[in-house]
Order: sequence, then C-alpha cells, then structure tokens
Amino acid sequence: MRARTAPPDVSVVIAVYNTMPYLTECLDSLIGQSIGLDRLEIIAVDDGSTDDSPKELARFAAAYPEVVKVITQPNSGGPAAPQNRGIEAARGRFVFFIGADDYLGAEALERMVATADEHGSDIVLGTMVGVNGRVVPKSVFAHGNRYDIGLTDSDLPWALSDTKLFRRALLERHTIRYHEDLTILCDQAFTLECVLRSAKISVLGDYEYYYAVKRDDESNLTYRGRDENMLVALERSMATAIRLGASDEQRTAVFTRYVNNEMIITLSERIPVLERREDQERLLETVGRLIEEYIDEAVLERLAWRRLVRVLLARGRHLDALLEAVRFDEANPQDSTQVIDGRVYLEHPAFRNPDASVEDRWFDRTRTTLNDVTPAWDSAGADAALLLTAHSPAPDYARLWGPHLSVRLTQHHGDGGPASERTFAPAFPGTPADAGTRIRFRIPLAELSTPGRPVAGRWSVRLTLADEEGAFDFPVTAATLPELKLWLRNRYHRVNLVGDRAGRAVLALAQIRATRVIAQRLRRLQALGRK
Repeated sequence: MRARTAPPDVSVVIAVYNTMPYLTECLDSLIGQSIGLDRLEIIAVDDGSTDDSPKELARFAAAYPEVVKVITQPNSGGPAAPQNRGIEAARGRFVFFIGADDYLGAEALERMVATADEHGSDIVLGTMVGVNGRVVPKSVFAHGNRYDIGLTDSDLPWALSDTKLFRRALLERHTIRYHEDLTILCDQAFTLECVLRSAKISVLGDYEYYYAVKRDDESNLTYRGRDENMLVALERSMATAIRLGASDEQRTAVFTRYVNNEMIITLSERIPVLERREDQERLLETVGRLIEEYIDEAVLERLAWRRLVRVLLARGRHLDALLEAVRFDEANPQDSTQVIDGRVYLEHPAFRNPDASVEDRWFDRTRTTLNDVTPAWDSAGADAALLLTAHSPAPDYARLWGPHLSVRLTQHHGDGGPASERTFAPAFPGTPADAGTRIRFRIPLAELSTPGRPVAGRWSVRLTLADEEGAFDFPVTAATLPELKLWLRNRYHRVNLVGDRAGRAVLALAQIRATRVIAQRLRRLQALGRK
C-alpha cells in the first residue's frame, strides 16, 4: 500500500476492552472493506484490556501501519471515554462506530459513504443483523432505502445506537461528544444530539451492513449493568432532547420508546425479582421520578393499556399495586371487561383500588367496545345485502355513539382513478337493557356501483367510529360464507366475502359473462332431456 497523502474518507472507531476472540473478526471485516484501505483508517482505543486484545491490535497495526492506529489508556469503566479519544484522533470526513464484538458486511462502508455524498446525509444507518440471539432494531429498515427520515416519520427512535456513519464536521461543529460519566447506554444521548442537529438522515435497507454479535457469555456491556445506570443514561438522553429544543412530536416519539422499552423492562422484569423491598422501593423511586418529570399525556396515550397501568402505578410509587399488576397480567393475558353504571371498564386489580390512584378513564372502554362483528348474507335475490351485526355490552351505546358509527366500503381502481367509496349507517334492533346494545349494518350489493364503472370489484370493509376524539376502526374479519350468484344491475355476478393479507374482510364481486350463463343452462337442459 502506498503512503497515504490525503485524509481518509472514513475513520472507524473501536472501543476495545477484553473482546477476544471476537476482535479478530471485527478487524478482518474492516480490513476487507470494499471501500479500499486508502480511503479508510481504523482507530482502536484499548481501554485497559487484560486479555489478548492488545496483542491482536498490535498485530494488525504492524501489518497495516497506514491504516490501523492503536491508542492505549487505563480502563475508564465504559465505552464513552475511548469513543471520545477516537473522535479526537479521527481524520476522516466521516466517522463510523463499531462494537469490538461486531463486524461489517464487505460493502458496508463504501455503500454508506456513497449515500452520504450523493444525498448530503449527516447520518447514515444500514440494516443490522443480530448474531447469536442478539436483538437489533429491524422496523426502521423495513421500508428499504429512505434518504431523508426523522424521529417522527420513521422508527428511528428505536434505533438510537451509535452504530452509524456520522459526518465528522457535524461532530466538530457542535462539539458533540459522549458523556464519560455514563457507563452504559452512553450512545443514546450522543446519537440523539447528532440526530437533532443533523440536516439529513438516511437509512439503507438494501444490504446487510452491520452484524451485532451477542457473546456466548453475554458479557457485552449492553447485557450488563441495567437498573440505575441505565436510568441515568435515559434521563441524560431525555434532558438532551429538551435542552436542544426538540419539538413536542419528537419528544413524544423518543420518550415513548424509552417507556416501552427500558422503563417497562425495569418495572416488569427487574423490580419484581429484587429480593429486598428497600431495593425495589429505591429502583421504583428512580423510575417514578423520571415518569413524573418527563412523561406527559401524549406519551401515556400511546401506550398499550397494561403498560400504561404499570407506568401510572410507578408514577404514584405504588409498589404493592405494581407487583400485583405484573402477577395479574401474567396470569390473565386475555382482556376482560365489566359493566358498571352503564359504562364498560377493563377488569384489573388497579381499577378503583384506593391504594393505586389510577383514574377510571384509563380503564374505560365504553367507546371502543364493540365485539362479535359477524357477517352474513341477507337474502339471495336482487335485493341481496351483506349484513354485519355487532354487540356492545354498554346499554346506552346507541345514544352515545350511534351517530358516529358507519361501515365504509372502499374500492381502489386499477386504472389509477379515484377510489369509490360507500358509507352505510347502523340500525339498532331492540335489545334488553341488561344485554347491552345490538348494532346492525345492511349493505345492499346493488348499491356498490359507480357511474361509468361496473358493480364488480373488490371492496374493503371497515366499521369505523369517528368523533371528536378521532377515528377508531373495529376489526371486521373475513368469515366463511357461501358464494352468491345473482343478478345485479342486469348483470350476473359471483359474490364472495374474502380476507386480505391481514385477515380483514373484503367483498369481492365478479361479473359472469352472459354466454357462460347461457351455456350452463343449455347443458342443464340437455342433461334433463337425456333423462
């Protein structure tokens, strides 16, 4: 390799602490990058390793002196300090951080640098693959390549690790560094600050870029030191969002992730297994304070109801009620409801528990409780219809929400023209008050016609409640109904109720050609004549 005369395109920073034998595969994957050694530098910061990691680093540095630079320092207790030393030593236009346990796909750096140059991206993240059971984010990559994403239009809040390509000018312009007092999850605040300060973020889902390895002994930092240290790191990240003026929508997206992941894990898995009550109370106090200070109504409304209850119990520091909620949820995974004073509430030990102080509204399902949505055919002649019946245990449902209910059928045309839509209002057959409310929708098949278009086609079927609180769709699942053959608008049709890929009901109408009908009738007549 010729002596380097220009700065590299990308500096790869590796914080190393006792990572053999995984370190070898990591370094091999970097040396073998298709971007070429003349465009690459590897900065490995040995954080006081006591295994053979220093020897392996020295071997690679001797073999590739123009590429591999090794920095040695006393152990700092976490990756933050060595990552900062790596940033300070980096000369590349871009910086990429990789765990010393992990490795890259051969074309990873070349593809990411090319994307950053073409699209002006300050951050590029590529598809991650978990190895040996390592859990990695997947949803942010599910939509393929996207060249300008943010915290509110993608699942980026679930992928805030630092295993990304960063434009070094961004780090230097704003002096973005890791918080060295954080022993775990120090990448959360670092990455979030980069995200909030960046002009453009790109995600690549077209290649396996990053292989995240779970060590056989599970000694990765990610798998150690949860509890208080993790919560300290979360608070630093949330404080960063506020300090940098993140929008309400951005904060809600990021904080919802922290509640749904780290906080719920603490409440559901860590606190219950602690042996001493004082340790449970101490950890609950830490989580409860964070919820009280940072988690607002917008986040609460995004949570699944069982998680929501645990968060509210933690906010109120109700340890016994929290432990009871965890046991109840494990023993009763299926939701059940009860009717009290005409309203429908979820059954749960925290409901109206004087020692829990969780408001009734979080258990109230009166508005959205419709069940047993059952399809059937009504008549088989020219006035044939699809009949949907549903039931609510709330006896006053018709008065409260009847005017806001409708069944909406939508047909998307293959020629790209505007979708056809038909809306049908409900009827409410008499129901004994103590039996709740019956709801019925009748959809005449002959009405599924559009000027200039035949009645045939596929119509999605949705039962929707839309009011000032927003729109809510009740599931209408496909059922096994007999096929109908009938005349509609002077044409003969085959009618079926089928399901889409998600199992939701679709009304399928197909015209049967008249010549085929005539031929079938002639065959029947001939068969009768032979008899």
